[in-house]
Amino acid sequence: MTKSSLFSFIWFYLGWFGCVYLANKPQELLSFLFPAVAYFWLISHDKKSPRFIFALLALSIIGMCFDFLSVRFGLLHLHQSVSFPFWLVALWALFASSLPSMLDFLGKRLVLAAALGAVGGPCSYFYGQAFDILSFSNNTAIIVYALFWACYTPLSLIILRRLQ
Repeated sequence: MTKSSLFSFIWFYLGWFGCVYLANKPQELLSFLFPAVAYFWLISHDKKSPRFIFALLALSIIGMCFDFLSVRFGLLHLHQSVSFPFWLVALWALFASSLPSMLDFLGKRLVLAAALGAVGGPCSYFYGQAFDILSFSNNTAIIVYALFWACYTPLSLIILRRLQ
């Protein structure tokens, strides 16, 4: 594991916890610091091109749209009054910033990437339930999320591999 991948791995998990912890708190906007540091690292240390960074941001927007639609169609319940919270936007931006660190290991193992996405994606939301910030509406929602992540993860890696 490279220094950059190690930083990305550790920072993503610290950032995930930070974003979830800050949900529903007056300091929720501070959750944007986590992806900001991650993108600063990608630009300054990893020397990622503006085109690559734009692709990461586009991938995060795709994820945000999926969550937004899931909330609108009742698959996902957010336990706060706003229609789409800042912490979730920050979390998607942070997740997308971690994708480059996955390229070396999963970039050519797309079936494994799909399997890990199908399990890891919904698990992340289950852990969010422990913080009482969101919940799945039913078991169908979990299946929909598993299918989304099974497609999203390998497709994201394919896109980023072509841009590298």
